[in-house]
Amino acid sequence: MVNKRRKRISKQPIRQVAVDELTARARIISALNNEKYIARTVNGIATEAKLPVTEVVKVLTKDTTLRPEMKVLARKTLEGKVLLTTKNHFTENASFRDKFIDVFATKRVSFDDIK
Repeated sequence: MVNKRRKRISKQPIRQVAVDELTARARIISALNNEKYIARTVNGIATEAKLPVTEVVKVLTKDTTLRPEMKVLARKTLEGKVLLTTKNHFTENASFRDKFIDVFATKRVSFDDIK
């Protein structure tokens, strides 16, 4: 039997395009409310929204309409990344553990920690 090497099909990079503020906000909210996840990292939001990470960070930190709807979880990922979600999504889908941590956390993660 001869081992034939198959050519590996590389994944095409996701095309990221700068868009206007309203479209970016809508895409970010959609990514945050994705039912597969309770909370998202900035990179996860950027990938799903098909926006550059810098644009996502800019919208998350500067958008005065989006910021009141957002929630930063009191804990980070194992890699130290900030976890974000919407307040409604957190209330409906977060585990008891996350809600408990949110209530009793003394060292909070804030919007200023988003990079």
